[in-house]
Amino acid sequence: MRPGAALLTALAALLALVLLVPAAPAPAAPAGPAGTGPSPAAGSWTVTAPGGRSAATLERLDDGALRLSVSRDGRTVLRPAPVGITAAHGDFTRGLTLRGTGSRRIAERYDTVVGKRLHHRADAVEHTFRFENADGGRMTLLVRADDDGIAYRYVLPHEGPVTVTAEASAFAPPPDATAWLAPYGVTYAQRPFEAAVAGVPDGAYAYPPLFRTAPGTYALVTEADADGRYGGTRLTRRDGAFAVTLPDAGGETAPGPLATPWRVAVVGDLAGIVESDLVQDLAPPSRVADTSWIEPGAAAWSWWSDSASPHSLAAQKEYVDQAVRQGWEYVLVDEGWDAAWVPGLVAYARARGVGVWLWSRWNDLETQEQRDAKLPLWKSWGISGVKLDFMDSDSQERLAWYDAVLADTARLRLLVNFHGATLPRGIERTWPHVLTVEAVAGAELYKIDPKRIGPDVNATYPFTRNAVGTMDYTPVTFSAADRHTSDAHELALAVVYESGVQHFADSPESYARHPEAEDLLASVPAVWDETRLLDGEPGERAVLARRSGDAWYLGGIAAGNRAQTVDFRLGMLPPGRHLLELFRDTDTDTDGGRGGIAVERRTVARGDRLAVPLAADGGFAARVCPARTGRTTCGRGPTDARLTADPDGVLAAPGRTVPVTAGFTAPPDAPARNVVLDAVAPDGWRLSAPDGPTRARTLPPGRTLTATWRATPPSGAALRSYEVVTRARYDAVDVPREHARRLLVDPAEVVLPPPGLSHVEADAGHALTLSWIHASATSAYVEWRREGDAEWSRTDAAFDGVRHRATVGPFEEGLVDLEYRIVAGDDVSPAYTARLVDPAAVTVVDDGAAGHTENGRWLGSSVTGWDGGRTRYTGTAGDTATWRAELPDGLYEVAAYVPAHDNSTAAASYAVGERTTGVDQRAAGGTWAGLGRHRPDAGALAVRLTAGPGFTRADAVRFIRVD
Repeated sequence: MRPGAALLTALAALLALVLLVPAAPAPAAPAGPAGTGPSPAAGSWTVTAPGGRSAATLERLDDGALRLSVSRDGRTVLRPAPVGITAAHGDFTRGLTLRGTGSRRIAERYDTVVGKRLHHRADAVEHTFRFENADGGRMTLLVRADDDGIAYRYVLPHEGPVTVTAEASAFAPPPDATAWLAPYGVTYAQRPFEAAVAGVPDGAYAYPPLFRTAPGTYALVTEADADGRYGGTRLTRRDGAFAVTLPDAGGETAPGPLATPWRVAVVGDLAGIVESDLVQDLAPPSRVADTSWIEPGAAAWSWWSDSASPHSLAAQKEYVDQAVRQGWEYVLVDEGWDAAWVPGLVAYARARGVGVWLWSRWNDLETQEQRDAKLPLWKSWGISGVKLDFMDSDSQERLAWYDAVLADTARLRLLVNFHGATLPRGIERTWPHVLTVEAVAGAELYKIDPKRIGPDVNATYPFTRNAVGTMDYTPVTFSAADRHTSDAHELALAVVYESGVQHFADSPESYARHPEAEDLLASVPAVWDETRLLDGEPGERAVLARRSGDAWYLGGIAAGNRAQTVDFRLGMLPPGRHLLELFRDTDTDTDGGRGGIAVERRTVARGDRLAVPLAADGGFAARVCPARTGRTTCGRGPTDARLTADPDGVLAAPGRTVPVTAGFTAPPDAPARNVVLDAVAPDGWRLSAPDGPTRARTLPPGRTLTATWRATPPSGAALRSYEVVTRARYDAVDVPREHARRLLVDPAEVVLPPPGLSHVEADAGHALTLSWIHASATSAYVEWRREGDAEWSRTDAAFDGVRHRATVGPFEEGLVDLEYRIVAGDDVSPAYTARLVDPAAVTVVDDGAAGHTENGRWLGSSVTGWDGGRTRYTGTAGDTATWRAELPDGLYEVAAYVPAHDNSTAAASYAVGERTTGVDQRAAGGTWAGLGRHRPDAGALAVRLTAGPGFTRADAVRFIRVD
């Protein structure tokens, strides 16, 4: 839906593809006129939606000022509030005279790539009011009424630059209304709260606040179609209303004529709020003509569970492998990636059917020169998209940057995720390659400030933040230390929240401990055909149903320290019998007080009622699909087919041909259909045509399809490890069509080794695990000795045809410092050192844990600590923090973790007993600072940190028993 036809020529920015039909007669307010359009002489005009339910009434007061109110079904929802705008060339807040009007009916159909649904229908009435001020200045007000709500915007038909200095715009819910809203912050990540409107303190508030103005009637206030022509506004509570406030002190300046963003009130019951697309209806049509390359999906993401992992190629490959196992489309590599290994990671992921996103700070792409240098380079590596972070501003200048970077990424066909970002205001329609936007207190807050997140916050967002646009909450964090939600509540967030790319934030190990969750997360879509609210109350509970194809996914969450039951009707199902798989809270405490997840399966029909018992702060998820003979799941089901590559690994040389055989075996109890075998060799390698069949329309149960390729590295190939990846695609049977297509991957490692010893890898934990490659030796061993020993001991290595492997330890002592060297053929490596630590011998007291106390003005910090979690800091010299651990008698090595930050103090003082150690926190940042070896006094050891000048940072203290 776009502004009136009369403005299209003058306002190129407002061009849209709309179907214009004659306006239906607009019912007038008592003081207004009858007929199809408002009368220039009237003092009150009503614009009514085509369905007659929503209406906006515009009043001109005696002083020429304007007021606008909103009604639903004839009852006032938002009281009369000021409408007007002030520009450098004129004041349009009073002294206005109506000079002309127009009216049109808008009926529009459009598609989006992500959202609550893909196919949209907008139907509205729009009135145009042309006003003139006392100086002859002109201002046009567009008022649009849709059955979902109302919107208005200003158009200043001024030639040359236009500077807007203020808006009079405001929204006035009744004083006795209930509000759910959050203080304003540039990241939109402040904690929302509930209050009576009369009790909301004056101050700045973020969009979109929700108001319950009467039982069953709500208004959600926001804005739409904001870009670099204007800044992103916020609301200021004053004089009993919520006034629209510009972000820039000097105003907003753009070439004339200028159209402001729409001021929007979505009105209706809770289902109407949650299901509305009014914000998208008001946004400009897509500026990307061909959207076939835009693929929503799910992503594995390592930063949340291990903030150091983006520095590690090996760690990122583990997350690619997780994405393959789960059938997820992407992996996101966050801050810390290295340009030296990203192209190799992309090749590794692409061979496995996984796309790679890269993180970047926005100001690394601030200028056109920076974007022209970096974005094409990253695209040449083969990445799928970029996560852009730390914009942290609603200024007009920053929104203009969004416009520029979106145009550049669209041209290069790079997907976009905005983090540390402004609120989406219809951006998913205009720039469909924006798959998600943060602007929420998501799971990241567990690591930074867990007080801003909780079950009640989770149960508010479906009615507020996620109601206006796609939302990157990064859900399903089972391992969050500070969460109060049940496991089933966490799992349900994958359905309750809509995001075009859903980043599942926990680690592969955490998800592996919840196999029932892995099952659901392997199948849950990121694209929805339909969204329904089945039950809910903001801040208390939310039950949503989302449809993808012929399958429905249900998600329900609740807040509160008591068990409860949610009961709702399955009225959205089509006729027939359906298989329902329910993932709910267990009655057994299996996860530290958070409960486990039980899975139930049953057959249901349209109109059946479903009563689901929830634990305290609990939840549930469900899948529903047509019931068919042989179907036992609505998900992907087990992957019983097998793919093997032979050889698993081989030593080779440049120019030497290596045969690689792939064998795909169908499941033992079911056929595999549409089987396709192929192989992918590294860039520059020759790969022969296959020897053997690579396709089978139907492969009977247990039968194997085999093909062999010959891979030849170029004569000048670098001497290192490569992969020839064998792949099998096939369709599984007895599962829903959308989950039938599978990909199995098995790589054959081909190593071109340099002469002698190479590829040495060491992992020091409780034991030392070593691997290496030798170009010719088939036998090798490790020599080692503990610190202080004169004699060397020997451990023989095993050989698998490519690598030698050996393990030294574990030892009885809790901590062992080891020296070792590798002997292979005539080659002997240099001597290396390793520290082996028994996890059972380690005690860590973290900040905020029992045993940690503070004196002074310590504050929470976003600087990450030893475990990726939050840390503490103080700017007051002399403040103290103490860590105390109850320990058995013994000798302990004590160390304090120093968070890394450039402005930390150089003079922190740590005292253990009578021994004091000074630490330069700038030099020691990101490491464990040793504080010596100590014995407990009366069964305990205490470490006292005294702050130095500047900023002193604190996190955790570690005690390792060494005897």
